[in-house]
Amino acid sequence: MLFIKLAERLYDLRHAADYIHATEVVHMAQETLAIDVQIAYTYLDPAIGHTLKEAAQQALKVCNLKETEGAKQK
Repeated sequence: MLFIKLAERLYDLRHAADYIHATEVVHMAQETLAIDVQIAYTYLDPAIGHTLKEAAQQALKVCNLKETEGAKQK
C-alpha cells in the first residue's frame, strides 16, 4: 500500500507542469520533501526516496517559473 501511495505521489509530481493550481503543487512538493522522502528512505528503498526528492524539487522549479511568468504578464 505504501509503495502505491508514493508511486501516485511521484506521478503527480512529474505531471505538475500540467496542473493549474500552483499553490497545491507547491504544498504537495513540500509535503513530499518533509514526509514522503523520509518514509521511502526508511521503509522502502533509498532510490525511491531519491527519485521522490528529485521530482519534488523539479515540481517546485516549475511552479516558480509559472509564478515568474505570471508576474511578467501582469
